[in-house]
Amino acid sequence: MTSIIENKESLQEIALRHLNDGVFMFDKDRKIILFNPACEQIVGFSMDEITENESNCFDIFKCHSSDGNCLAICPGLNLFDEKRTKIAREYLIKTKEGKQKRVITNYSIVKDENDKIEYVVGIMRDITEEKMFNEELVRSKTLSTLGQYSNELAHEIKNPLNAINIQMSLLEREIGKYDLGAGKELADIVKVVKEER
Repeated sequence: MTSIIENKESLQEIALRHLNDGVFMFDKDRKIILFNPACEQIVGFSMDEITENESNCFDIFKCHSSDGNCLAICPGLNLFDEKRTKIAREYLIKTKEGKQKRVITNYSIVKDENDKIEYVVGIMRDITEEKMFNEELVRSKTLSTLGQYSNELAHEIKNPLNAINIQMSLLEREIGKYDLGAGKELADIVKVVKEER
């Protein structure tokens, strides 16, 4: 059995092929020159499709901010201005099939021998399921808290109503003891109050 290294494949190529995170590289014109298999899996495009169609990163990722606004300028392009050497962003992308995915991407620069920025490399992680799980967890906690609050509120409302009901029963008994001209009328009022609780 021959090892992978003996097959003349570089360690970098092996690592790129087996990473779970997508790795891509593009130039100042947004032309993609590197796209590993994990990136292919995340977006649904193969490196061959990208090369054949001369697609740029905007054509492939169709990046959107978390509020749904299209990002006209790729966050990685800002690195060519040489103001920063790294950027990390979370945003939405659209896959080849039109599905939206949440990703977090870390961008870094690649300089040539003259110390000029030649490429930007991006490392992309699909966090769609993680985000959905977190949102569901928050929703679940919110509903649980709301249920607890409702129970406490009902209990707090019921206590004074029970006290009022007891007082109404006592009042009804007292009205019955005395012969008041308005006794029937008072008894009806007490009955209505008791039924309203």
